[in-house]
Amino acid sequence: MPNIHGAVVENGFHIGERQDLTPIDRVMLPAPLFWSYGAANAMCATFSHGATLVLQGRFEPGPALTLLERHQCTSVYTLPAITHALISHPDFSPVRTRSLRTAMTIGTPQDVATVAQVLGAREVCNVYGQTESYGNCCVTWHHWPLERRMEVQGPPLPGVSLRIIDPESGRELAAGETGAIEVSGYLTPGYIGESASQNAAAFTEDGSQIPSHGLDVSQRFLYPRNARSGSRPANPRFKKKRPARRRHPRRSPMSSSFSRRDVLRASAGVATFAISGKAVAAWPDRPITLIVPYPAGGGTDMVARTLAPIMERELKASINVVNRAGGGGVTGHDAIARAQPDGYTIGMITNDLSFYTHLGQSKLTHRDFTKIGQTNEILGSVTVKEGSPWKTVGDLLAAIKAQPGKLRGTGAAPGVNWHVGFLGMMDSLKMDPRSVVWVPAQGGTLGHQDVAAGGSEFSTSSLAEARALLEAKKVRTLCLMGDARAEQFPDIPTLKEATGSDWTFSVVHGMGGPKGLPAEVTARLSDALAKAHANADFQAALKQRTIRAVNRKPDAWEATLEQQLNTYGRLLREAGLARG
Repeated sequence: MPNIHGAVVENGFHIGERQDLTPIDRVMLPAPLFWSYGAANAMCATFSHGATLVLQGRFEPGPALTLLERHQCTSVYTLPAITHALISHPDFSPVRTRSLRTAMTIGTPQDVATVAQVLGAREVCNVYGQTESYGNCCVTWHHWPLERRMEVQGPPLPGVSLRIIDPESGRELAAGETGAIEVSGYLTPGYIGESASQNAAAFTEDGSQIPSHGLDVSQRFLYPRNARSGSRPANPRFKKKRPARRRHPRRSPMSSSFSRRDVLRASAGVATFAISGKAVAAWPDRPITLIVPYPAGGGTDMVARTLAPIMERELKASINVVNRAGGGGVTGHDAIARAQPDGYTIGMITNDLSFYTHLGQSKLTHRDFTKIGQTNEILGSVTVKEGSPWKTVGDLLAAIKAQPGKLRGTGAAPGVNWHVGFLGMMDSLKMDPRSVVWVPAQGGTLGHQDVAAGGSEFSTSSLAEARALLEAKKVRTLCLMGDARAEQFPDIPTLKEATGSDWTFSVVHGMGGPKGLPAEVTARLSDALAKAHANADFQAALKQRTIRAVNRKPDAWEATLEQQLNTYGRLLREAGLARG
């Protein structure tokens, strides 16, 4: 049975979308690869989303559980017989399958519930399809309520449409009438070889225009109760003896199921094509995922993507950088913390972890992570508009004291990074932060732009974010909140030099993994990070961005984050911003 490659790949991609697959997912396929459920669905869905496909040469429930647990698979393509074999095995335990998030299955509502509630793939997708439609052509969304996923098999995939018709007349039926499912869109052109003799009974004409090669991409196939005989039309519809009760196709596509005997018979038929797995080697023996909790193109992303290829050479393993932005970094940090502590999912962590719990945004703190090492820091500053009357930070502070409640500061939302830098500076100088009107900004760059435009009198966001405006002579930086001057701007003093304050503030980045990362894996990652950090390419990339390269070992990185967690919490409580 020939298939059109483009349609197979697109169909597989949309299946992966219904599952919400990402590059950090590991998809296990215990069913045969050389079957539409495998090659057309699982393989295409997985690879089109950059995920990893875990294969078993021949399904055996005990070894399947071992593979699933060893690779910490997040998805599984199962069938009722496979599910039953897994959960009935004497070595089965929910702990062994706790890494699962989603799955694909067919079967009764109870079959779907079993995958979700016993096997543990809570976001299981219910499906409908057949080989003629390149495997599954209807798939539920992973986020639907389980009760809905148990009862229906999802809307058609893009490129596919369904109708319920009378198999004799072709008339579309009303709700409640029993008829045949007609699937239009991505379908096989027809049977070939010895099976071609079945085309006359299996396909029928629908009046569409016939292209020169004798096939029509708008052809359809049909599942009526009774197949009709006749000559093979140029534009076919596939038939199968299966009645169906009409429901609205976007809410309740028709169900279909295979018996355990059918599944085992299909598996036996392709057993000679099985692929054997290789023995597990010492860590790392497969790609490592490096999660960045912020969007692509930002400072954290740049650091990660510069480090990754250098660390690959040290570890002799691929490192895939994956952006998991959202929630001010909470989404990505949470993904790192919840990963299995096997060394194959790590991430960039920042001192945003020192704010979340105090602001009531998340319970996450740095204590939920294994530290691999700090990589850099981005220094805060005090920056004013070029041409302003304040030549030094002392001049600006004197103006704040003289005119409480008049001058405006900006750089971040209240309680977030650069605002905390401001709170700490005022606290160290025994000044009331309420003597300044704080203007929220959606990021440090916009804060500096607001100052350049005259909207606020000063910003405390980073020197790195001010660089373009500094070089354009739109703003002037009065001091840095660091323990040393910036190499790129040696004339800008530190806050301590200008005022005597010991306060320093920076956004700090580093690398970490989930709690419980094995000591030997942590040590290898830390060593690889240190060597990558010393690399001239990495140092040059940070210098170009006015980012200070700082390599702290795990213990020192831990101590830095602990001190910041406590200090920032105090400042937020005193400012009345703490919620946690």
